[in-house]
Amino acid sequence: MTRTMGNDAVEGAIVLTSVVEQEGSQFVSFCVELGTASCGDTVQEAYENLQEAIWVHLNELEVTGERDRVFREDIEGDE
Repeated sequence: MTRTMGNDAVEGAIVLTSVVEQEGSQFVSFCVELGTASCGDTVQEAYENLQEAIWVHLNELEVTGERDRVFREDIEGDE
């Protein structure tokens, strides 16, 4: 299952891809662009836990002043 958080990419916005895969009795969720992961007992729980982990990750980037550097590297890597 793949979902994007948001629609099309626009200036000032990012599109994040999440992948949820079953591993044994758990579902593992992973954000491709950030390398953030979580898990849950159901697909929905894994996805919701990933959303929370993504917000924590993005907030921490903001607090530490790393947001611009991380996203600049991501954009430059795509060119």
